[in-house]
Amino acid sequence: MAQSHESNVRNAAVMVRERLVALEKGAVKPSPATVEALLTGMDDVAAELDRLDADGMDVRAEVVRFDNLQRRLASHPKAIARAAAGLPGGLTALRAAHPPADAPWWQADIVQAARVRRTLLELAGIVAAIAAVLALIYVVITFVFPPDPRAVAVLTATNDIDARIAQEDWTGALQVAEDAYAQWPDDAELATWVGALAEKNDDAARAATAFADAQRLTQADPIRYWILRSDTFARTMDFEQAVASAQAALAIAPENPEATFAVGRTAEAIGDRDTALEYLNKTYELAVESNPQLALNARVLWGTLVQQIEMPTPTGTITP
Repeated sequence: MAQSHESNVRNAAVMVRERLVALEKGAVKPSPATVEALLTGMDDVAAELDRLDADGMDVRAEVVRFDNLQRRLASHPKAIARAAAGLPGGLTALRAAHPPADAPWWQADIVQAARVRRTLLELAGIVAAIAAVLALIYVVITFVFPPDPRAVAVLTATNDIDARIAQEDWTGALQVAEDAYAQWPDDAELATWVGALAEKNDDAARAATAFADAQRLTQADPIRYWILRSDTFARTMDFEQAVASAQAALAIAPENPEATFAVGRTAEAIGDRDTALEYLNKTYELAVESNPQLALNARVLWGTLVQQIEMPTPTGTITP
């Protein structure tokens, strides 16, 4: 009888591991069709882990894995909130259908709304402070050290684009990029911004034209084109494109420190810790003498990753 109970407990542990694998895959990109199963599955696994622990089963590894999954969902509430928004009544209706629905993963819409409000308030304060500082700097610099107008235009446009991205104003961000690029049509960085933001606005034709312009403007340095793409796509949160562009740069020059840094940085962004550590360390070795600032950036990011507990990879691994 005892052996039968022990066998049942072990079988239950195996099933929990299988469910954890399924939940980790479902957490990568929840959709309206899968979000309910993801949320109820989290409830089921939490309850099953408690039961197995009470039965004396050693589930510490599974608990750590489940905790990591919870942290991932907590750090990306927008993914669940957006998926649930595609259902009638959104998360509010799902909570009502699965009471008590009081676990943190059921509160993603509330958490996301609070984050947006906090971000807007912080941005308002930051913008006000920056405006005051910039006014003072403008008075001093304009008459003492006149800046490069192109650099000023690119920096101003980039800051404005970043602010609009933070608010998910993709249309406004694209318009800022288009206006800046119209003023400086020979700037590859602005052309790349137009391409990435056009894709965010589902304008494939405009994106293709802008990227063709960027590639033409960087034809003497093709690595720069792919690194610009990787950086810009990362800032627009299109990590699949960011990874692909970093890989393209690496394919052209496997020993180029900027290319290895791009691969390491994008690997870190998608949770591929091993690849990130490998290429950030390689960047440091390649750039320590030729580009100390890049070497420092790579070492700082590498050190941060080393101190972190290894997390489940959410979107697969990079194989450059």
